[in-house]
Amino acid sequence: MVDKRVWFAVGAGIVLVVAGVATAAALSTATADPAVGSMALTGSAACESTDTTTSTITWTLENRSSHPATLLGFDGTEPVGISQSPSGTEIPAAGPGGPGTVTFTQVLAGTGTAGLTATVGWEFDESRSTTSEVTVQGKDCRVPVSVGELTATQPDCAADDPGLDGTLLVEGAGDGVRFEVSADGGTPVVMYPGERYNVILEKEPVTAVVTPIVDDDQRLDGFDPGDWTVTFALPADSCS
Repeated sequence: MVDKRVWFAVGAGIVLVVAGVATAAALSTATADPAVGSMALTGSAACESTDTTTSTITWTLENRSSHPATLLGFDGTEPVGISQSPSGTEIPAAGPGGPGTVTFTQVLAGTGTAGLTATVGWEFDESRSTTSEVTVQGKDCRVPVSVGELTATQPDCAADDPGLDGTLLVEGAGDGVRFEVSADGGTPVVMYPGERYNVILEKEPVTAVVTPIVDDDQRLDGFDPGDWTVTFALPADSCS
């Protein structure tokens, strides 16, 4: 008998479990005869909670032929934690309502990628097999929090309070957001939303870098590091 196997290649330490029905965006291949050995493999990432960096990958095998298929093997290129082996799982034949399906879920840490390669054979014709391969990008499922808007004011000798100070002010930031300010690579100082920070200029321009900070269960929303670097220039007058 020809050894028919399903190959799953995922990252080390990732858990794979058998689950219920799901749908996803797909990539598929099939034999030349779609009535024999027609299979599709799909994968999608979703967030089941909003306080974690892990997402759930749903893999679905679709049997589009009029004959059932069987998963007879499980192997991987890296160690994989499995709570329930899919070995021997039958993929039902397609019917009037659509393809027969089996679904597996995998917990993926961070925003890395998970790859799956599946090879399925059909018992009525062991010489036939189909291989599909899909790679899915994980999601960061933490709560999105706004970083607010940064306003930088250059030194101005004509201001009501003239002097060689530039100012930084962040408004509209979400709860729990604070900022580190480093002037010309110096020791960072913590700044809070709504709190004005003075950048003192003496003889040279000063470049300040503002970096938002959030707790581990939050993620920055709308943050572009390039928007948070400000160079303060000396005014043309000496403000004397």
